[in-house]
Amino acid sequence: MAKVLCVGSAVVDFVFHLETLPDRPQKYGTEDAILVGGGCAANASVAVVRLGGEAVLGARVGDDRIGDMILADLAAEGVDVSNVTRNLGGRSSYSSVYIDAAGERQIVNFRGAGLVLDTSWFADLTGIDAVLTD
Repeated sequence: MAKVLCVGSAVVDFVFHLETLPDRPQKYGTEDAILVGGGCAANASVAVVRLGGEAVLGARVGDDRIGDMILADLAAEGVDVSNVTRNLGGRSSYSSVYIDAAGERQIVNFRGAGLVLDTSWFADLTGIDAVLTD
């Protein structure tokens, strides 16, 4: 069983399914929407666990409700989140994703604020078989 260190982004995506993508400044509604985890490193860490490996995530989130959601979802998937940096007063990253009936998408992303990744734990990578960075 491989142990993979995934370093990079962890976000929440608010995904809205629409018949067509917005093209004017007005209010749009949908009958289908989901809330999912996102971010390349976070998604990769979940994939590693689901394929039978061990995943350690190195990411940064704020000490806000979005950060709570990100960490809870990843931990529930079996991802080791002990190296995720929680920044006091920081605001976690999240996106609004619009997907139309043809599968095209638009994404608006808030990259977060006040986030710094603490990398002091990089000094000991004992047991890590591979590293993925995003």
